[in-house]
Formats: sequence, C-alpha cells, structure tokens
Amino acid sequence: MKRSIYQSILLLLLVLLCMTGFLLVKHILQLPFGQTNDALHKTRSAFTLDFLIPSATYIDEKMTTLLLSVFLCRLSFSGHIIL
Repeated sequence: MKRSIYQSILLLLLVLLCMTGFLLVKHILQLPFGQTNDALHKTRSAFTLDFLIPSATYIDEKMTTLLLSVFLCRLSFSGHIIL
C-alpha cells in the first residue's frame, strides 16, 4: 500500500514538473525577444539571449511572432517539437 502511494506521488510530481516546464517554455516564447534582449544588455546582465540568435540575424517583433507560430504549428502537427 505504501509503495503504491509513493509511486503515485512520484508520478504526480513528474507530471507537475513536465507541465511547469511546458508552461515556462510557452511563456518564454511569448516574450518580446528583441526588447527583452536589449533590456538585458542595457542592465549588463550576466545572462543575455545572444546565444539564441544565429550569426548575423536580426530578430525583431515580426520574427518572434513567426518563430512562435512555426513552433506551435509543428507541435500541433506532429505532437512533438522535433520533426
């Protein structure tokens, strides 16, 4: 009996962790990328979003919206992110 309770609790924690990760990624993808990165640079933050930008590519608000729509399209089409 105790073992099944522990397994249920662990399974619930795993589901909560996965849901939290999904919601965090969804929230991050909805942030205005360009303005967020510029604000991080102005405050001289130790963590910026430059590593996400391919070389010589300028990311503006339209590009952020496009990337989010492509991500959501791929996720809804195949059920997972990687095709």
